[in-house]
Amino acid sequence: MRFLISPLAASAPAVLLAAVLAGAAPAAAADMNPGLWEITARMEMEGMPVPMPAHTYTQCIREERPVPGGGDGRDDACTMKEMKVRGDTVTWTMVCPDQGDGPTRTTGRITYKGDRFEGNVEMSEGGRVMMRQRLSGRRIGPCP
Repeated sequence: MRFLISPLAASAPAVLLAAVLAGAAPAAAADMNPGLWEITARMEMEGMPVPMPAHTYTQCIREERPVPGGGDGRDDACTMKEMKVRGDTVTWTMVCPDQGDGPTRTTGRITYKGDRFEGNVEMSEGGRVMMRQRLSGRRIGPCP
């Protein structure tokens, strides 16, 4: 049995993780302690019979930008369409330029609990969901 991965799916982890950092506006404070966070993303993609390994990275998360992401600069062409903080939950929607099947849309929702968070991110192209991620994070200290 052979599984083909589209170019979008092959670059999806980097694009998704980087995309969530584009242009977020300041928001009301959630129960989040700013600082250096260790974030683990567990990806689920359509057509993949076996889950991909989790990806763990660190990021400095600040109160004015509570959306986790890869921070590798690949999001320059993406636009944060909406970011809301309601209580301890942050939601966002981002759109990146057309990759062939229409613009890539990323939506996310995480809930902070002081030094921890959990949430989900979904990436779609042309109206079809291409990838889902479960995110978890824990604060590991102050930002460098």
